[in-house]
Amino acid sequence: VALSAYQQAAATCPGLSWELLAAIGQVESGHGSANGASIGPDGLVSPPILGPPLDGSGAGGNTTPMPAGAWSGRWGVTGPWLQAVGPMQFLPPTFDAWAVDGDNDARRDPHDIDDAAATAASYLCGSAGRIDDERSALRRYNNSNAYADEVLAWAERYAAAPPLYVDESGDAAALLRSE
Repeated sequence: VALSAYQQAAATCPGLSWELLAAIGQVESGHGSANGASIGPDGLVSPPILGPPLDGSGAGGNTTPMPAGAWSGRWGVTGPWLQAVGPMQFLPPTFDAWAVDGDNDARRDPHDIDDAAATAASYLCGSAGRIDDERSALRRYNNSNAYADEVLAWAERYAAAPPLYVDESGDAAALLRSE
Protein backbone atom coordinates (compact mmCIF):
# COMPACT_ATOMS: atom_id res chain seq x y z
CA VAL A 1 0.00 0.00 0.00
CA ALA A 2 2.82 2.41 0.91
CA LEU A 3 4.84 1.62 -2.22
CA SER A 4 1.82 2.27 -4.41
CA ALA A 5 1.17 5.58 -2.62
CA TYR A 6 4.79 6.68 -3.11
CA GLN A 7 4.77 5.71 -6.78
CA GLN A 8 1.47 7.45 -7.54
CA ALA A 9 2.48 10.60 -5.68
CA ALA A 10 5.90 10.81 -7.35
CA ALA A 11 4.26 10.67 -10.77
CA THR A 12 2.61 14.04 -10.05
CA CYS A 13 5.87 15.99 -9.85
CA PRO A 14 8.61 16.13 -12.48
CA GLY A 15 11.99 15.35 -10.95
CA LEU A 16 10.53 13.50 -7.95
CA SER A 17 11.25 9.79 -7.59
CA TRP A 18 9.16 7.36 -5.63
CA GLU A 19 12.42 6.32 -3.97
CA LEU A 20 12.78 9.78 -2.41
CA LEU A 21 9.22 9.69 -1.06
CA ALA A 22 9.80 6.17 0.25
CA ALA A 23 12.99 7.31 1.92
CA ILE A 24 11.10 10.09 3.70
CA GLY A 25 8.46 7.55 4.74
CA GLN A 26 11.18 5.26 6.09
CA VAL A 27 12.94 7.96 8.07
CA GLU A 28 9.77 9.58 9.40
CA SER A 29 7.77 6.52 10.44
CA GLY A 30 9.17 3.25 9.08
CA HIS A 31 6.51 3.42 6.34
CA GLY A 32 3.67 3.90 8.78
CA SER A 33 4.86 1.30 11.30
CA ALA A 34 6.18 3.59 14.07
CA ASN A 35 4.94 2.84 17.57
CA GLY A 36 3.24 -0.38 16.46
CA ALA A 37 1.10 1.28 13.78
CA SER A 38 0.24 -0.36 10.48
CA ILE A 39 -1.29 0.68 7.19
CA GLY A 40 -4.65 -0.83 6.31
CA PRO A 41 -5.66 -1.77 2.77
CA ASP A 42 -7.52 1.57 2.57
CA GLY A 43 -4.28 3.46 3.31
CA LEU A 44 -5.26 4.53 6.84
CA VAL A 45 -2.56 4.24 9.47
CA SER A 46 -3.73 2.87 12.78
CA PRO A 47 -3.16 3.81 15.46
CA PRO A 48 -2.38 7.33 14.26
CA ILE A 49 1.29 8.31 14.40
CA LEU A 50 2.02 11.46 16.39
CA GLY A 51 5.44 13.00 16.92
CA PRO A 52 6.64 14.26 20.27
CA PRO A 53 5.01 17.44 21.61
CA LEU A 54 6.96 20.43 20.28
CA ASP A 55 7.37 21.97 23.71
CA GLY A 56 10.96 23.15 23.27
CA SER A 57 12.33 20.41 25.54
CA GLY A 58 14.67 19.02 22.88
CA ALA A 59 12.80 15.71 22.51
CA GLY A 60 12.84 14.69 18.87
CA GLY A 61 15.18 17.59 18.12
CA ASN A 62 12.67 20.34 18.87
CA THR A 63 14.07 23.37 20.62
CA THR A 64 11.38 25.93 19.84
CA PRO A 65 8.05 25.62 21.67
CA MET A 66 5.13 25.57 19.24
CA PRO A 67 1.71 25.96 20.86
CA ALA A 68 -1.02 23.82 19.28
CA GLY A 69 -3.49 26.68 19.27
CA ALA A 70 -6.25 26.05 16.73
CA TRP A 71 -4.75 22.65 15.87
CA SER A 72 -5.52 21.22 19.31
CA GLY A 73 -8.09 18.46 18.87
CA ARG A 74 -7.42 18.06 15.13
CA TRP A 75 -5.80 14.93 13.63
CA GLY A 76 -5.01 13.61 17.10
CA VAL A 77 -3.10 16.63 18.38
CA THR A 78 -4.26 17.05 21.96
CA GLY A 79 -2.25 20.16 22.86
CA PRO A 80 -1.05 22.28 24.37
CA TRP A 81 1.86 21.73 21.93
CA LEU A 82 1.91 20.96 18.21
CA GLN A 83 2.93 17.49 17.12
CA ALA A 84 3.87 16.14 13.71
CA VAL A 85 1.12 13.87 12.38
CA GLY A 86 0.87 10.85 10.12
CA PRO A 87 3.32 8.56 8.37
CA MET A 88 5.08 11.47 6.63
CA GLN A 89 5.15 13.49 9.90
CA PHE A 90 3.71 16.83 8.83
CA LEU A 91 3.14 19.71 11.16
CA PRO A 92 -0.62 20.34 10.95
CA PRO A 93 -0.34 23.84 9.43
CA THR A 94 2.00 22.52 6.72
CA PHE A 95 -0.27 19.58 5.92
CA ASP A 96 -3.27 21.88 5.79
CA ALA A 97 -1.52 24.33 3.44
CA TRP A 98 -0.34 21.67 0.96
CA ALA A 99 -2.93 18.90 1.48
CA VAL A 100 -3.81 16.66 -1.44
CA ASP A 101 -6.52 14.01 -1.56
CA GLY A 102 -4.24 11.27 -2.87
CA ASP A 103 -6.87 8.53 -3.03
CA ASN A 104 -9.81 10.65 -4.22
CA ASP A 105 -12.03 9.78 -1.26
CA ALA A 106 -13.06 13.44 -0.76
CA ARG A 107 -10.97 13.69 2.45
CA ARG A 108 -7.49 15.01 3.16
CA ASP A 109 -6.11 13.06 6.08
CA PRO A 110 -2.46 13.10 7.21
CA HIS A 111 -3.00 9.61 8.67
CA ASP A 112 -3.82 8.20 5.20
CA ILE A 113 -0.63 7.16 3.38
CA ASP A 114 -2.13 8.10 0.01
CA ASP A 115 -2.93 11.64 1.16
CA ALA A 116 0.32 11.97 3.13
CA ALA A 117 2.52 10.86 0.20
CA ALA A 118 0.62 13.06 -2.27
CA THR A 119 0.92 16.01 0.11
CA ALA A 120 4.64 15.35 0.54
CA ALA A 121 5.01 15.39 -3.26
CA SER A 122 3.09 18.66 -3.45
CA TYR A 123 5.19 20.22 -0.69
CA LEU A 124 8.51 19.02 -2.09
CA CYS A 125 7.64 20.31 -5.57
CA GLY A 126 6.53 23.62 -4.15
CA SER A 127 5.38 26.49 -6.28
CA ALA A 128 7.88 25.57 -9.03
CA GLY A 129 5.91 22.38 -9.66
CA ARG A 130 9.05 20.32 -10.11
CA ILE A 131 12.22 19.22 -8.34
CA ASP A 132 15.58 20.16 -9.78
CA ASP A 133 17.63 19.62 -6.61
CA GLU A 134 16.59 16.84 -4.21
CA ARG A 135 18.71 18.12 -1.33
CA SER A 136 17.13 21.58 -1.56
CA ALA A 137 13.68 20.04 -1.67
CA LEU A 138 14.49 17.93 1.39
CA ARG A 139 15.79 20.98 3.24
CA ARG A 140 12.33 22.51 2.74
CA TYR A 141 10.84 19.39 4.32
CA ASN A 142 13.30 19.37 7.22
CA ASN A 143 16.04 22.00 7.36
CA SER A 144 18.81 19.64 8.46
CA ASN A 145 21.79 18.35 6.51
CA ALA A 146 21.84 15.19 8.65
CA TYR A 147 18.19 14.55 7.75
CA ALA A 148 18.84 15.14 4.05
CA ASP A 149 21.85 12.80 4.17
CA GLU A 150 19.82 10.05 5.83
CA VAL A 151 16.90 10.38 3.40
CA LEU A 152 19.18 10.47 0.36
CA ALA A 153 21.01 7.35 1.58
CA TRP A 154 17.69 5.48 1.84
CA ALA A 155 16.63 6.75 -1.59
CA GLU A 156 19.87 5.42 -3.09
CA ARG A 157 19.31 2.07 -1.39
CA TYR A 158 15.80 1.83 -2.87
CA ALA A 159 16.99 2.93 -6.31
CA ALA A 160 19.68 0.22 -6.29
CA ALA A 161 17.16 -2.56 -5.55
CA PRO A 162 16.08 -4.75 -8.46
CA PRO A 163 13.17 -2.97 -10.20
CA LEU A 164 10.68 -5.83 -9.91
CA TYR A 165 11.74 -7.12 -6.51
CA VAL A 166 8.94 -8.77 -4.55
CA ASP A 167 8.97 -11.16 -1.62
CA GLU A 168 7.73 -14.75 -1.73
CA SER A 169 4.14 -13.67 -1.16
CA GLY A 170 4.19 -11.54 -4.29
CA ASP A 171 3.95 -8.14 -2.69
CA ALA A 172 6.49 -5.35 -2.71
CA ALA A 173 6.69 -4.88 1.06
CA ALA A 174 10.10 -6.51 1.22
CA LEU A 175 11.52 -3.80 -1.02
CA LEU A 176 10.72 -1.13 1.55
CA ARG A 177 12.42 -3.20 4.23
CA SER A 178 15.60 -3.78 2.19
CA GLU A 179 18.79 -3.08 4.05
